[in-house]
Amino acid sequence: MPQFSVLICEGSYIVRKGLVKLLKETNKTLTVREAADVESFMSVLGYYEPDIIIINPDLFGSGNKLIRELPEKFRGRAIALSSEEKRENISLFPQTLLYSDSKSTILEKVRKVYGTVKGCRGANKMRGTVITEREKLIVRYIALGLTNREIAEKLFISTHTVVTHRKNITRKLGIKTVSGLTVYAILNNLINIEDINK
Repeated sequence: MPQFSVLICEGSYIVRKGLVKLLKETNKTLTVREAADVESFMSVLGYYEPDIIIINPDLFGSGNKLIRELPEKFRGRAIALSSEEKRENISLFPQTLLYSDSKSTILEKVRKVYGTVKGCRGANKMRGTVITEREKLIVRYIALGLTNREIAEKLFISTHTVVTHRKNITRKLGIKTVSGLTVYAILNNLINIEDINK
């Protein structure tokens, strides 16, 4: 299965590592490279082609220096990382991750950029449409605590078919546990958190 890859350029160690942890929780096959400054960032780009780049534009100074330095093929897949929403050099990016963004907001912004990158090697890995409508329904039922047999009865299919769907879901999402699928269902609006307690 193709891998989803990210290059993060951020001076703050804790912010960089936090982003890596968040993205890897969502996608186990994720490949991440990190750079703490412009020099190491440009050096990594010399030999590595990520699907998405997450950059703190402040590292590049003011004005359009970032755009001049960044190779053209990466411009559509670059996401700004900032503590403030209103910054001069942020408007150059299709999305901006704010330090104050929630986990679900960060993931949604990354999905949006990743979904628009043409020719991405692992495009299905981060798009919201990674699984079929039937598989989404099965994830919903799993998150609600239904057994394979109960899901089969609700959908008028065999238990074997439910098991096959579950294997496909695990392969596509890289999530093997019920709790992991529950988090996925909440983050992708397949269920509301209130539904779990009913």
